[in-house]
Amino acid sequence: EDDDPPVRSKVMRRYLSGLVEHQLELQPINCPTINAYKRVEDYSFAPTQIGWGLDNRLVAVRTHVGAGASTRLECRWGSADANPYLVLAGCLAAGADGLENEIELAPMLTGDPHVDASLQRLPTNLADALPAFERSRFARDVYGEMFVDVFLVMLRHELELFERYVTDWERERYREVM
Repeated sequence: EDDDPPVRSKVMRRYLSGLVEHQLELQPINCPTINAYKRVEDYSFAPTQIGWGLDNRLVAVRTHVGAGASTRLECRWGSADANPYLVLAGCLAAGADGLENEIELAPMLTGDPHVDASLQRLPTNLADALPAFERSRFARDVYGEMFVDVFLVMLRHELELFERYVTDWERERYREVM
């Protein structure tokens, strides 16, 4: 333990720094479907900005400081349709990267992150999440070149199928003008 209540120790601080550092590039792992992004909107309790905060449910990584073992980090970015093993692997690897490379921790977000225009936002759709993942040396080291390439093909195919599909909402909405 140390004097910094939100993170409690140097190890926790470095681990947290890795989680924050790699949030953007791991977004397709954490939210791998088109539907996963329906929840990514301000005040939905799904994270929309890159960052961390003390006991703040609006941020992607929440620190909770309690007595002893109740102190913890919560990675709040994984959607219900994400593969928990891939999400956990990303969290563990990101934290380990923070420890190994002594990544400097970004400042803690306080208050309402949705009103701070200086914060980098997470992608709000699958198509926008793919470029950072594709370019990520970190993701390729963690999951392997072949996995990342095949996963990208699969996600892009999903996007193509969705773009061609006419939804019930579209039929109902535009029925009168067609």
